[in-house]
Amino acid sequence: MQVHRLDPCFRAVFRCPTNPAALSCAINFLQKARGETMHVRTVRKPGDPGTLKLVEKYGDRLVNVRYRDDPVKRKRYKTVELIVAEEDWQPPAETSDEIAPPAPEPRTTPRVPLRIQYFEKDLQQQVKAIGGIWHAGEKLWYAPEAHVQRIGLENRIVR
Repeated sequence: MQVHRLDPCFRAVFRCPTNPAALSCAINFLQKARGETMHVRTVRKPGDPGTLKLVEKYGDRLVNVRYRDDPVKRKRYKTVELIVAEEDWQPPAETSDEIAPPAPEPRTTPRVPLRIQYFEKDLQQQVKAIGGIWHAGEKLWYAPEAHVQRIGLENRIVR
């Protein structure tokens, strides 16, 4: 099995999935991997600089303007997103039959403290894989008891 190292963009996305710069970087990486070479340089809303002539042309139908580059073809593109249809719509009224019953309370599995030494990286990875978390203040790992027993780490439980 060949293991691929993650691109730095993906590591940034995993650290902070709401970071727009990291998401943009990861999307660009995927597009390049699929052979798509066009890159979105900027997105402008109607009224922003560079959109005034398009606002005059399309009016309220203009949603946004994208400026794209294609370094392979050495071209720049300006694309627009337009509203092409509009109609009245009413959300369906909820009836008592359609209202779902409240979701049952999730059953929590009790977590037990585990002592795993700093150099035991393989055990740390196993505990992470079963949902374990590190508590830095106590210098202990906490994992669901049933899973700890399943992977045979009962002797690591701190009593």
